Amino acid sequence: MKQELIPVYEEVEEQIKKISNNKEKKSEPICISGKPIYLPLSGHKIEVTYYEAKKKNAPIIFGVYGGEFTTDNYSYDDLFWNMIHSEFECNVVSISYKNFRKSKFPCAINDVYDVICYFMKNASQLDFDTDKVIIFGSSIGANFATSAALLDRANNTNYIKTQILNYPCLDLTTSINKNICGDFITPDKYVNDVAELKNPFVSPVYASKEELKGMPKTIMICGEEDNFRYEGEKYAKMLQNSGTEVYCQNYSEMEHGFVELYFLLKYMPLKSQTLSNKMKENFISGKLYKSVMSAIQFIKEHCI
Repeated sequence: MKQELIPVYEEVEEQIKKISNNKEKKSEPICISGKPIYLPLSGHKIEVTYYEAKKKNAPIIFGVYGGEFTTDNYSYDDLFWNMIHSEFECNVVSISYKNFRKSKFPCAINDVYDVICYFMKNASQLDFDTDKVIIFGSSIGANFATSAALLDRANNTNYIKTQILNYPCLDLTTSINKNICGDFITPDKYVNDVAELKNPFVSPVYASKEELKGMPKTIMICGEEDNFRYEGEKYAKMLQNSGTEVYCQNYSEMEHGFVELYFLLKYMPLKSQTLSNKMKENFISGKLYKSVMSAIQFIKEHCI
């Protein structure tokens, strides 16, 4: 099956090909249309990439990238966030949280929450719908996203109305056994003490029913072949039992990170050599593309 383009990229296909085929600069970042902004927050600066919606009073999505525990270069996710910005016709704020090597728990979560607070407190100067505030995270980014939502509720700010969690990592007490180590920093290096691995803001599956009360509407995407699927499904049931509106979809033959993997295979093939043969086969057959587009439509259907 022919590999279709995500519509938003038709006009930049040549630019992407040029960068992805640059063998001497494999790590050169791709930034298509997002605007880098440095926010002055409590004596320090946080970088975000802002994608402004064309229409007035549009929803706003705060994006929390996933990926390696060692990574603080999120610019490759511009491909993903630019697509979300276009497909959802909304504002997107991609947040550059602190790298785990430099800052331990709870710095990354505080960064995410502080950025949301900054935008909400300056809403009169910005143009977005304050009643349609969404947080969207993938993998470990989904962990930070739902932890920021927990913090939002604990502080009674209640800014976040919807959370979108793509294949979330929600139990870091077991993550060390799920093949995410290797070049990654293991979860015990993220926390200040191993006892913190059971802190609900580190491993949200340890949150109590009381702590989960009032959590925002949740949309969850899981992959059938993803080891993290079970903790995602467990958390979805926990949220439902606490009274939260939850929509969860599981995709057959899909592995962890399958949405981002499509972009990697399509636009940056030089960086896709470590992917499983199964995902490469799903890409060639078109099954990966269909799953990605189905996931996007599922999120859109329940999100806005």
